[in-house]
Order: sequence, then C-alpha cells, then structure tokens
Amino acid sequence: MPLLSRFNQRHGGALLPINRLVSAMSNLYAIIVAILLSGCAIPVAPFYDEPYPADRLSLLKPGALQRDVIDLLGQPHASRSGGKYWYYGGTRPVVGLFLPNGGQTILDYNWVEIAFDDTLRLQHIEHYESKSGCARSGNCLLWGAWLFLEPVMSDLAVFTDTPDHDALAKHFSPPASGCAVYIFYASRMAGIARFLLQDETMAVSVGGNQPNWLNIDTYMRFEVAEGSVEIAAGRLANLLGPKLQWTCVNRDVSYFLVRGVLSDNDQIIQIETAEGQAEVSRRQLLLLR
Repeated sequence: MPLLSRFNQRHGGALLPINRLVSAMSNLYAIIVAILLSGCAIPVAPFYDEPYPADRLSLLKPGALQRDVIDLLGQPHASRSGGKYWYYGGTRPVVGLFLPNGGQTILDYNWVEIAFDDTLRLQHIEHYESKSGCARSGNCLLWGAWLFLEPVMSDLAVFTDTPDHDALAKHFSPPASGCAVYIFYASRMAGIARFLLQDETMAVSVGGNQPNWLNIDTYMRFEVAEGSVEIAAGRLANLLGPKLQWTCVNRDVSYFLVRGVLSDNDQIIQIETAEGQAEVSRRQLLLLR
C-alpha cells in the first residue's frame, strides 16, 4: 500500500488542518502558483546532495551497533521508545522560485527511521521522501519535524505508536498495580490562528519524566505507581507552565486535558471518564520518547 494511503488509512481519511494542508502541497502545485504570479521556477536539485543517499544507508546492515550508526549519520535528531527507534531528517532544495517580491526555495523532505532490537542492534532501516507518513514499524510521523522550517528533524516531531498499541490503550484497562493516566491536548484556537500563535503542540511530563510533545491529534498513556504524581505542561521543554499534583489510588484510570491558548492561561484539568474516553478515542497514541 502506498505510503500516503497508509497514512490516510491510519487517520480515517480525514482532511488535515490548514497548516498541514499547506505543508503537504506538491512541488508541482507550488511551481504553478509561482508561474501564475509572474515568477520564474528553476530546478536546482542537481546542485545539492541528497540528505540520505541509498548507497550511504546501504552501509548499515542488520546487526550493526548504535555507535556504527552514529559514525555514519551522527547523533539521531529524534529518539523514541527509550532509544529503540532513531530518526533522522533533512531537506534538499529542488526548485528555486524567483518572484516579483523576492525568492523562495521548494524543499524535498527526507526522513529515516532506524529500529533496534532488544540488544540495541540494528533491526531495520527505512528511508522516506515525504513530510509525513507511516514507517514499516507502524509508527507514523504526523507533523512538527519541520516546524519553523528547520532543515532537520528534532524532538519536536510528533510520532504516533503502532495501531496495535493504540488499540490496546483504548481498552482503558487499569494496570496490574498503580494507575493508568491518559493525557490529551486541546487548543482554544482554530486553523491558521493556532499555527501562527504557535499553539500546535504542548510539552507534557508525568512523574518528573522527560517531556513528550503532544499535538491536538494525539494522546499519551502512562502507568504510574500509587502515591502523589506531578503532571507538568509547557510550550518549552523546561515546562514553564501549569503543574498539577494528583494522587494515584488503587488501580485508578484517570483522564487529563491540557488546554492552552497563551502561556499564562494554559491549564491541566482532570475530566470525567466518559468524556476522557470519548476524546482519547478520536486521537492516536503518541510514541513516547
């Protein structure tokens, strides 16, 4: 199944918000727009190297160590599942647009997923020429890797977990001990306003763990021990935002909404079970760091 089809299947074929629609426009469409605006489009790809050429990636064989990957590709731009998955991303200019009011470059986006087994040896490596989509592992890159037009991927990237893990989490079952915590993010802004106000993502930490970046299409599930648990959120990784102290008691399953519009009005709210399950059911499970 084509990459885009798999991605649409994972997300019900729903239309993406406007900023993701804009970022998903084809290079051909952008060229046509430029010509209509009385500009000039010039292919520039031959003057730039591919970020991850096939002959370079072919040097990494199954069983390779993480240090072998670092020697060839450098430190990963993003890491998930405690280091089981490494991600790299890069861009290459393919078309230069010369417009009446200035110039613009159309970029070709590339990203690489490297999966390791339980002994941290390379299991598979996959290369994708897209801004989003699903890897062979079942993990999907939603958006955020190219936030603010950065040339490489970063930990701001939002990945979803596999469909099997998502389905299991949506059983909403309590763990054998401790509690299950579900957290999702909702912006009070809509469409392009949410993007312009940088209200697309929120960093969330549970129990002092490293923060994970949620967007409006994802949710997190954590299992925590009984006792006091701190939930913190913020727009930066240092979590300069709201914090909530919550007590885990007797295999509870609880749901929390992180709601934001501006940094001084962000909130973490515990919500009722029925509402929490309904909200989670509309989202995809986040692939945690």
